[in-house]
Amino acid sequence: MNYVRIRISIAAVLLAVAPFAIRAAQQAANNVAVEAAAAYDSKDWTKSAKLYGELSQSPEAPPRVWLRLGASLRELGKYADALAAFEKANAAGAALFGEYGEAAVYSAMKQPEKSPRALGESGSTGLRAARGLEHRSQSRGAPH
Repeated sequence: MNYVRIRISIAAVLLAVAPFAIRAAQQAANNVAVEAAAAYDSKDWTKSAKLYGELSQSPEAPPRVWLRLGASLRELGKYADALAAFEKANAAGAALFGEYGEAAVYSAMKQPEKSPRALGESGSTGLRAARGLEHRSQSRGAPH
């Protein structure tokens, strides 16, 4: 009987503490996000890449995290990692922004022949949609 009371007491304490632990974890993530944004804005690419790398570990990492991680890595000359981050940004829904990031990496790598491929031949729905809008506006005689 005493064993059951102890288990119930432990469970009650855990349930009481859980919301505070979750809130503390969320606050810590928010602090990292603020610090990462400040590093990015001040062009501290090493710190930015480290912090956005931490943020990218979350399964719910938004496209912005991947875009800024890719841009930071590109600035550090870590091109393969930057391309991987931009691919993750595309998969998370970044569309043209991720494709632009890939093209910027290829440009930084002095491989312009790959840059058009990253934008034009990728089969991206974002790029095709943008091209479709451009084509429609030209066919209607709209100014561009």
